[in-house]
Amino acid sequence: MHMGKRRMDGTLDLAVERLREKFPDKSRSWARRVLLRLDGVKELGPDHYAVEGWPELGDRYAIYYVWLEGRRWRCTCQTTAWGWARGVCSHVGAVLLYREYRRALEKAERRVVYVAEAEVECPGSVAADGEVYIKPTAGGRGLERYAAARYKVLVISRRREIRIMCSGHVVYEAEGEEMPYAAARVAAEQFAQS
Repeated sequence: MHMGKRRMDGTLDLAVERLREKFPDKSRSWARRVLLRLDGVKELGPDHYAVEGWPELGDRYAIYYVWLEGRRWRCTCQTTAWGWARGVCSHVGAVLLYREYRRALEKAERRVVYVAEAEVECPGSVAADGEVYIKPTAGGRGLERYAAARYKVLVISRRREIRIMCSGHVVYEAEGEEMPYAAARVAAEQFAQS
């Protein structure tokens, strides 16, 4: 499973926090290296992964393999001289973060959210509590089009009552439609393509 674009809803932050709780003695440098490696993790099979090597992080090889052996995670970097002394290397940490992030994303996909769509007039900046998707609409003719900036807005929120604001002032309020987050993401993609 390829993660694609990372979510901006705090899912990755939650996964990092959980990993730090599991390894409280690991340094900030280790956590930073784990995070840098996240996009280079590829799932090869059940409990078997490849992690892209980074020369900038001291890696000698282009790929490191990580697998579960019994109840312990192993890495090919641990098979080198003094590799056993590393303990949980950042390659293993990246795999554990990948797994934690994937679980958090799957849980987020199942959560219930509220969705509202509206057309608003706003000469300033449009905002709402939640994920906001905005498209300009063609309003009026000639100079009228520029005098009243109109937008189609879709909001995905954890709150039932959805408010859309223009430069900090509420311009639209409605009760959002309840749906699973995964369905809301599909609605947002369709909104963006329409």
